[in-house]
Amino acid sequence: MYAAVDLGSNSFRLSIGRHDGETIRVLKSVREPIRLAAGLDASGDLTDAAKQAAIACLVNFRVALAAYRFDAVRVVATSAMRVARNGQAFLPELEQAIGHPIEIISGEEEGRLIYMGVASSLAAPKERRLVVDIGGGSTELILGRGLDIERVESFSVGTVKQSL
Repeated sequence: MYAAVDLGSNSFRLSIGRHDGETIRVLKSVREPIRLAAGLDASGDLTDAAKQAAIACLVNFRVALAAYRFDAVRVVATSAMRVARNGQAFLPELEQAIGHPIEIISGEEEGRLIYMGVASSLAAPKERRLVVDIGGGSTELILGRGLDIERVESFSVGTVKQSL
């Protein structure tokens, strides 16, 4: 049993799955539109309101996670936490709320994870492809062939940033 938690700039997502032969079968999926990037003030700090919304969501995720026994849980934070001036200082509160360590990942790691998720679900395993992910705080372009990644580029342009 596995869990993945994505603390994105637009939404927080929780996915719980079980290895089923050659695939992961999703048992539970939750998406909460936290819009963390919209909670960055003019100086680049997360506002108290944004922090409280994030904590409340992760407390709910913790309850959902407690219903299962896991082989592995990975919690990652993306663009909004990368750029927030107070992101590192806020991290322990988030970790306490969800009960797991949280990794603030680079744009390149974000792109790698996106590509692996997309590529593993597509037919034509040797096919060359470009995967584009337009997120709330950043956009990743990933070029690859099958499961092999050739290049990842991450840009600090996302839907939440553009809508403010």
